[in-house]
Amino acid sequence: MEKMTNRIKIIKDIIDLAARQVSRTYGYKYNIDIFKDLENGNIIKDLNTGIKKNNVFVKRQFENVYELNVYRNFLYYLIRIIRPAEVLETGVFHGLTTLWILQALHDNNFGRLTSIDLPRREWGNFFPNREMGAGHQGEEELPADCDPGWIVPDKLKDRWDLQIGPSELLLEKVLKNHPIDFFIHDSDHSYETMKYEIETVTNYNQECFVAVDNYDHSNFIYEFLAAKNLSSAFINELDEFNDIFPRLALLKIGTNESSEERWAAQLKARKNTMDKS
Repeated sequence: MEKMTNRIKIIKDIIDLAARQVSRTYGYKYNIDIFKDLENGNIIKDLNTGIKKNNVFVKRQFENVYELNVYRNFLYYLIRIIRPAEVLETGVFHGLTTLWILQALHDNNFGRLTSIDLPRREWGNFFPNREMGAGHQGEEELPADCDPGWIVPDKLKDRWDLQIGPSELLLEKVLKNHPIDFFIHDSDHSYETMKYEIETVTNYNQECFVAVDNYDHSNFIYEFLAAKNLSSAFINELDEFNDIFPRLALLKIGTNESSEERWAAQLKARKNTMDKS
């Protein structure tokens, strides 16, 4: 119990630092109290109910949202503070992240989610001569009787449009019909797919907020940042051994603040504080 308590504290601390980083980088108001809605809501109850549909999850009961680590909880926070009208997610699998996204939209009482997913069992039908990118080798296939996102409760599906197939075929159709302002890449993490999805989305909307899961599985993000005038933030995750590792990249047109500018701002804030005292 003490070990789990310490782990949850570390996760909360990482999320708090990430929230402060986003506030500084992009100008969104820091509001960690948003998590009270998530902590006191029904999302864990809904998750535990969904788990009972099959035997996919080894863990059969969750007690709080922080057992789901940093990534999903921080995406919930981002969507709550940004309040996007049109969210696009590539990569669904069981639908855990989708559930957290839809809960954020529900709690905002605003916005819709479009998800694109190509189940692993269908990969070879579209890409017979191409292996999936890094990051999926340790994951099991969906059960034969389950569709992507099977964990999502019916009560949240009114804000959700799920499209099955490769993003190479579906993405531009979605972008032509939906002015996407928040994009989450969590599909195949190969260089080719990451490049196609992120460049295509940002070509349609240069001011779209982009979140890239497992960004370090290829070099594309580093090349993209070098070529574009974007502000970035990199968010860490906690693994099962309580070691911190890089997980999420955030990209958006924002404040490109140099270290000199940041130091000048700190000095000014410090002087104002001293003058008031």
